[in-house]
Amino acid sequence: MSGHSTDPYTVLRAADHRKMRWLNGGGWTSEIIAWPHSENWEWRLSVADIEQGGPFSVFADVDRTIALLQGSGFVLTVEDLPPVTIERPYEPFDFRGDQPTTCWLLGGPVQDLNLMVRRSSTPRHLRFVEIIDTVELVDIELAIVVSGRLRVNGHCLSRLDAIRPPADPLTVVFSAASSERATFAVVT
Repeated sequence: MSGHSTDPYTVLRAADHRKMRWLNGGGWTSEIIAWPHSENWEWRLSVADIEQGGPFSVFADVDRTIALLQGSGFVLTVEDLPPVTIERPYEPFDFRGDQPTTCWLLGGPVQDLNLMVRRSSTPRHLRFVEIIDTVELVDIELAIVVSGRLRVNGHCLSRLDAIRPPADPLTVVFSAASSERATFAVVT
């Protein structure tokens, strides 16, 4: 959380994300947010560190979006779909979480971003924004830095830090924290 009692933003630092080993031993998940509760969420955003290929967990009545953050990439085989090669960072791929899915690594471990949304919830989408200077966005639920550093409402955010604006719709101004490019993912 942020240190200001009147600050309407919730800051979720990378060091505080809940990290869990996969049941099949093939990687780790760092949970950024599970809304509104960790055990009974409507939507969930996490970072996965995939160390070896294998089957994904099945999530009944959940729609998923996955995007490569780091590494050579992977091939996803989702039941009833042709295999999909994901090797370009920051390009979201949508699929159903209740269909058996297998991942095969292309050249070693990878890191990806995962958005899961229950079909009974309001649909949410994942997109990536690259900035050099400043950008304004309206009606976002959460933003997470995936490269570079950002400033938002007086907060400096580093890689994998996230920020959640207040519930009321508002315009959020994101600024690169240096003259270098920064990229962040937004849940809308």
